[in-house]
Amino acid sequence: MAERPDSIPLLKQITCPTQIIGGELDLATPVSDAKLMADHIPGARLAVIPGAAHLSNVEQPDIFTQIVRSFASDLAKGR
Repeated sequence: MAERPDSIPLLKQITCPTQIIGGELDLATPVSDAKLMADHIPGARLAVIPGAAHLSNVEQPDIFTQIVRSFASDLAKGR
């Protein structure tokens, strides 16, 4: 993966609603990377889950589910 081309310039082409979820303690994909993605995807949301690493959906399932439900609910309401 380290040898693949930089895809950051492509992020601005994403036109669908986007929710980025990162774990506060994630070393593989740190919060700074999640923030970079959110900053480059138009209208993207960023949620950082405290006390979670790379498997935030397993480590903090209630918080993860709340974030996804909120995002889906807002999509259904047209937000």
